[in-house]
Amino acid sequence: MKQIAGRDAAYVYLGDQNSSTIVSCYLLPNPEGRALTIGHIEAVQWLRERLEVSDLFTSKLMRLPGDIGLPYWVPDPAFDPAAHVRFHGVADWSAARDLVADIAATPLDPSRPLWLMHVITDIPDAPDQAGLSTLVALHYHHAAFDGLLFSALTTTMFSDLEITDEVRAAGRIVGPADASRATVALRELIRLPGHLRRFATVGASAIRRARADPTTPGPRAPRTWPVIRFNAPFEGPRIADSVMIDLQDVHDVRSRVPGATVNDLMLSVIGEATRRYLTQVGERPRSSMSALVPMSTRAMRESASANQFVPMIVDLHTVEADLTARVRLISDETSREKKRIIDEVSRAPVAVVDVTPAPLLRILGVLTRQQPKAAPASPAFNIVVTNVSSAQTRRKIFGLDVLGGFAVQTVAGGSTLAHVVTNRADKLAVSITADRAMLPDITEYCQIIEQSFKTHQAEVG
Repeated sequence: MKQIAGRDAAYVYLGDQNSSTIVSCYLLPNPEGRALTIGHIEAVQWLRERLEVSDLFTSKLMRLPGDIGLPYWVPDPAFDPAAHVRFHGVADWSAARDLVADIAATPLDPSRPLWLMHVITDIPDAPDQAGLSTLVALHYHHAAFDGLLFSALTTTMFSDLEITDEVRAAGRIVGPADASRATVALRELIRLPGHLRRFATVGASAIRRARADPTTPGPRAPRTWPVIRFNAPFEGPRIADSVMIDLQDVHDVRSRVPGATVNDLMLSVIGEATRRYLTQVGERPRSSMSALVPMSTRAMRESASANQFVPMIVDLHTVEADLTARVRLISDETSREKKRIIDEVSRAPVAVVDVTPAPLLRILGVLTRQQPKAAPASPAFNIVVTNVSSAQTRRKIFGLDVLGGFAVQTVAGGSTLAHVVTNRADKLAVSITADRAMLPDITEYCQIIEQSFKTHQAEVG
């Protein structure tokens, strides 16, 4: 058994379904474009061995009485992979996308491992597909996986490679259950005073660091961002789609701005697309917009958390008309922010959230959910853009090539428009998740992103 980290537990205590679960979707062309011959039995058989990449897939969360301590991952003695695979049939791509939205809005069973695999078969009009296609949607909880960890696991799972003993050994994260719930609860009760002292010590150190030296790099002065429709309270449901861009074209454009990264370029592309969409609906922002960009801390400090990232806020410079200058400004800012965060992490090897006692996290969760829902007068950021780098391998499910897909991301904490940029073989996939009430035609927004990239292709450099 393994106790989860405070950062992961925050998704249990603070989040609801929209802010704590993700659905990763993979589009497969049916053999010869005909009806899929793979059924539930074959899918379960294919999946069974691949779950050995991590025992998180076969473990469930054990919460303690009164949440006296953080939950534990424990092996599920009743685990049956067949109960985690579900087949669906739909009339067309629009219905498939709506079904994925319904899946994302359906709570996962907390008494079982926190994931499900949905197989939506024989879709007649999937994007860029001539015949019938299948969409595989993996619904999972953020407490177990973040984007980088899940991408690394699925790179191994969704391939023709054999699951080796070395891979199985690396995936033994949870291990066997070695104590009962009552025993663990008593142990956590005894440890609670120590947890409270450590929380107080780490919190006091963070305050002292902030006050000790005003010249020490720290969080920059707050800036004012425009209030846009995506900063309104979430109404639901979540809706998602994606755009596929040729990866070589992306690299060609990026190379025209020395020092810029692919992420810098895509921040500019997405910022321009958001500006164009808002202008189109008569809500053009009067000032520059910003994006929350999660930055991985895996290479900076050791952590047992499945979610190892910190947020940085990046000015998208959407009021700068010259796109070359805009990409350069974004590149300069992301570089400064990364250096600032690296310095902060080096001075604070332990994050406050990782030592926050479970009872306090639970109270914070209750208070957060009770806060009145209203659009902020000054949002902390406008949209979310995440970059998930994965191995340049072609994924396969049921022996069929994965040709595309999208992800239904979490939408909470100030923005109901989120993007995930992922490399998929020779393509760059931009997944978009939004509150359907605020983005009723996501297909149109996808087209605007494509147009924005073409404009960058024509003008940058």
